[in-house]
Order: sequence, then structure tokens, then C-alpha cells
Amino acid sequence: MAGLIQQVKERAEWHVKKTLMGVIGAIFVLVGGGFGVAAAWVALEVEMGAISASLIIGAVFFGLGLLILSLSSVATRPRPRPVPEAEPRTAAPPRGMYRPSGEHPPVMEAFLLGLSIYLETKNRRR
Repeated sequence: MAGLIQQVKERAEWHVKKTLMGVIGAIFVLVGGGFGVAAAWVALEVEMGAISASLIIGAVFFGLGLLILSLSSVATRPRPRPVPEAEPRTAAPPRGMYRPSGEHPPVMEAFLLGLSIYLETKNRRR
């Protein structure tokens, strides 16, 4: 049971990391896009130094965002650890079949014989 809980925790951690990387990547893409739009606007208005800085900052943020998004989609899943095997169940010790003795009514003897046969075959299947 502890192995199963550990696997669930590992998968949850993996999903949280992947989601967090995706969110951070999306933020960088949005910031980069914002700087790119601002740089394009400034480039149309003025063709001097501020434009180059805006384009460089926009390109860096946009590139970082794409890099982080690509890393989050390539991240490998953790390998599941093998769950330890439970102890094998052992069959109940043989109790012997009921032998009709004539001390009970015939219907009860037939019921007890059928019940003992059922229990014996049930124990064999395990």
C-alpha cells in the first residue's frame, strides 16, 4: 500500500512541475510578445536606439518562453516503482470431508456433505 501511495505522490509532483513550467513559459511568451509589439510600434515611430533595446528584450523573453514551453512538453515521466508483492495466501488446512453418520436427519446430512464438498473445492482453487 505504501508503494502505491508513493507512486501517486511522484505522479502528482511530476504533473505539478509540468504545469508550473507551462505557466512560466506562457508568462515569458506573453511578456516577449508584449515587448515585441512595443518594439514594432516604436520601430515604426522612431528608427533609433530605444527600438533596438526593445527588440532585444522582446526577443530574449520570447525565446526564453519558447524554450521553457518546449522543455515542459519534453519532460520525461518518472518511472513507476514496482509495488512489492503481497504475501501469497495459503489455503486453509484440510479439515477432511464430512462423513454421514446417521445421527442427523437425512436432509441435514445431505446439506452438511454438500457444504464440506464446496469448502474443499473452494480451498483447492486458491
